Amino acid sequence: TQAELEAARDRYVDFYNFSPTGHLMLDASGTVVEANLRAGALLDANWLELIGQPLAHFVAAEDRDLVYRHCQEALQNGTRQSCEVRLQKKAGKSHWLYLESLAVHEEQGCITRFRTALLDITERKQVEQEQAYLIGDLTRSEQHFQSLFNWIPSAVGISTMPEGRFFDVNEGFTRLTGYTREEVIGRTTLELGLWADPSERAVVLQEIQEQGHLHNREGRLRTKSGEIRSLIVSVHSIQLGSTPCLIYLGHDITERKCAEEALKVSERQFASFMDNLPGFAWIKDPQGRHLYANRLFQESLVKHVDWKEKTAYELWPPEIAAQHESDDQKMLASGAPLQTIESYVQDGEVRHALVSKFPIADHKGMPRLMGGVAVDVTERMRVEEALRESESRFRIMADTAPALIWMSGLDKLCIYFNQVWLDYTGRTLEQELGNGWMDGLHPEDFDRCLKTYGEAFDRREPFQMEYRLRKADGQYGWLLDKGLPRCFLSGEFAGYIGSCTDITERMRAEEALRKSEDRYRALYEDSPFMYFTVNTDGAILSLNRLGAESLGFRAEELIGRSVLSVFHEEDRAAARASFDRSLANPTDLTTWELRKVRKNGTVLWVRETVRLVQDDCGALVMLIACEDITERKRAEEALQASDAFTRAVLNSLSAHVCVLDKEGVIITANDAWREFARRHVDGAFIFGEVSDNYLNHCRHTTAGGTVTGQAILKGVEDVLVGSDLSFVYEYACHLPAEECWFLMRVTPLKDAKGVVISNTDISRRVRMGQALEQHALLLSEKQKELESLAGKLIEAQEEERKRIARELHDDFNQRLAALSVELESLERTPIPPPEPMVRQLAAIRVQAGKLSDDLHDLAYRLHPSLLEHVGLEVAARDNIAEFAKRTGLSVRFTAREVPKTLSSEVATNLFRVMQESLQNVSKHAQATDVTVRLSGSSKGIGLSVRDNGKGFDPKNKNACAKGLGLVSMQERARGLGGFLRIHSLPRNGTKVCAWIPHFQEDA
Repeated sequence: TQAELEAARDRYVDFYNFSPTGHLMLDASGTVVEANLRAGALLDANWLELIGQPLAHFVAAEDRDLVYRHCQEALQNGTRQSCEVRLQKKAGKSHWLYLESLAVHEEQGCITRFRTALLDITERKQVEQEQAYLIGDLTRSEQHFQSLFNWIPSAVGISTMPEGRFFDVNEGFTRLTGYTREEVIGRTTLELGLWADPSERAVVLQEIQEQGHLHNREGRLRTKSGEIRSLIVSVHSIQLGSTPCLIYLGHDITERKCAEEALKVSERQFASFMDNLPGFAWIKDPQGRHLYANRLFQESLVKHVDWKEKTAYELWPPEIAAQHESDDQKMLASGAPLQTIESYVQDGEVRHALVSKFPIADHKGMPRLMGGVAVDVTERMRVEEALRESESRFRIMADTAPALIWMSGLDKLCIYFNQVWLDYTGRTLEQELGNGWMDGLHPEDFDRCLKTYGEAFDRREPFQMEYRLRKADGQYGWLLDKGLPRCFLSGEFAGYIGSCTDITERMRAEEALRKSEDRYRALYEDSPFMYFTVNTDGAILSLNRLGAESLGFRAEELIGRSVLSVFHEEDRAAARASFDRSLANPTDLTTWELRKVRKNGTVLWVRETVRLVQDDCGALVMLIACEDITERKRAEEALQASDAFTRAVLNSLSAHVCVLDKEGVIITANDAWREFARRHVDGAFIFGEVSDNYLNHCRHTTAGGTVTGQAILKGVEDVLVGSDLSFVYEYACHLPAEECWFLMRVTPLKDAKGVVISNTDISRRVRMGQALEQHALLLSEKQKELESLAGKLIEAQEEERKRIARELHDDFNQRLAALSVELESLERTPIPPPEPMVRQLAAIRVQAGKLSDDLHDLAYRLHPSLLEHVGLEVAARDNIAEFAKRTGLSVRFTAREVPKTLSSEVATNLFRVMQESLQNVSKHAQATDVTVRLSGSSKGIGLSVRDNGKGFDPKNKNACAKGLGLVSMQERARGLGGFLRIHSLPRNGTKVCAWIPHFQEDA
């Protein structure tokens, strides 16, 4: 009806005028032909003043062309057009408007007008500008930090805590470690092997956790090349975003440590050198105070005086002290050393010292200290005096000595012969001097004597030689000439002095001895025992015929060789120890039984007796008598092989045990081994019987492609050859009748070539392990089902919230709006109602409006429609503004690099985490300041909500179990592959951090 049509028109007009969005109707030229109240408020004008004015008139001058183009495109294209422009208000402050225009189609089909909606976006644009400025400042700050980070000469690295994974290092770090930046980023210090001692890392982390930092701690680092470097390291914990990190600052002190160590060594060497000097040594300052005195100085001169408290001049009588002080000052002034011989009294005795004083220069070369060394020369002066007295006595003694004495000079010519020499040769001193004495040498000894004397003279060494010299009666006598180098008082070489003894009778006795030795040699060669003569170094000097024949060598092949080389290689150490015992006890008769090896490789057991004797020159040699006991040893080994006790022990073991010789042949096995081998002779893996080659069984199994056989073969061979001390291996032996598992142990035999193999049945333990693995797998599957169910419950909850929000918005809210309009129309009826009724209708209309607003807020909290239309960032900002208005709390919101397109699942779950966190802050935190951050990156998107409230203990299960809020937030993050972290301490605020990776966005 016409009344209903007019009522509907009135309702539309009211809705149009009181809409929170400005609305305009523009003609083709962009002139306003219709406007609502909100449009006038946004353009800072009465809505009647807008009629007939171009829209560009109210826009800032720089954006008017944009408005003209916007109007033309809306008319020409006939589609929805939008743009953002600045509005110059009367107050001089710029505001931003969002314009969205849609063409109005007339009945004829042409477009002459279009509707424009206006939305105030000033606050958003201001936030975007502030964000742009902040990003610019942050970028510049990061550039400055990166420049400073790389400029620092020390090594700097930043890693996560506690795993220690690097995400940035500077150039100093790469120079120190030798690793490039790409090799370091993403790896831990343990993966790179940077810790010279990995156990230090736990100590460092504990100190950081206790103190919060580490300052100037010395440590050692292993570089890429394996070099160990010394460092001074400072470590501080920092917070980068939501990640706790450690920043390392290391300075290389390797060279300094080496210099310090070298200085300590130098100081120790200096102190050791000075303390072991045979004289006194000291260092004084210019005032005469002792700065250093060596041990002999302290123990001899000032042992009863506190020499550090007195000057050097106070230690001597005044007249001596004055002379010392004068000498010291002259030395400092001239800078030249001074040397004097001084006398002093010690323990009532007058002594003499050779004193050397010298200035010590500072780093500028100026003499600042005085050093001195004094050597007691009392004895030397006495010796020199005694030497002069002894020269006269020497001639008397030499002339009266029973030996023939001679002396030569630097030209090798003789300069002295004593009277005994002259009486022996019957010649005068003038005839013998120079080389005259050589006229009496026997012609056969002439060249040998000259050669021996010349070689000793060139090397300045003592010599000894025997030669024949013609006596006064014309016969030749044998002389033993011993020559010694002699020196001047200065210590320089002066020539030789020799003493000759007549050994004519001894030479005759030696000739008789050689004849006796020939007889002894005959008995030595024909003895029924093997005889060896060996020197103290172990070299064979001689052996008899039986000794060479028994070993299969010729005598010439063994003489000069080490006696240990003929022993069996396993008995050489014992033989060496026996020889050493014989040398340590020369008077004892030593006997032992060992093996020797013949030339053809066979073994010979011998019983040896060793006695130490002297050879012709008086040197000790070992005389070894050997008896062949090979047959006796074979009988003993056969007896030992049949020992029944060993067999009883093996058979008492429950494990399967066998013994292999060095070739891998089974030489014995216990009953358990033989029983298993007999029962499973047709199995895939054969144990083998006694006398079988176990290694051949393993090779047979390996040929079939069995990995078990390969591993066992290699392990047994490694122990047999000695490359491994033992071998342990678990393997399965699945037979037709049963499934078995065994633990094999291979150990070498002591004092023999071979191994012991034991196989222990571990089938029961393996079956229990398999059952445990199956239970763990089942538990994991149940856990996945539980997580899937939790995700479905959250999804169903969101769908139910969306449905309820839609019903509240589309049904109840519209009905309340209609009720409000009807109440308003009642107030405007042509027949005015009574005044009380008018007031009552107005109060009802206000309550209906408030109820509509409350339903709208409830629908928004159940499901914010802004998430679907404008994205997570705008929806979060709108929700925070509503929260701050509702609670009165101060809430700061920042967003950085938030993706424009996010999946509805990611956006909804992050929004719910933020809602729940803010709700917990309102209910429990008692906070006054809240910060919300939304940040994205190439890896994902994160959300953090931080307050300064009273906090709580997250480890307290009672505090976390009162509601489902925290559990719901954790399940939302985990369902999308992310995580939720809660950092809180009592009375120190709470921080909730959620992170969702990007790969979930495509799901």
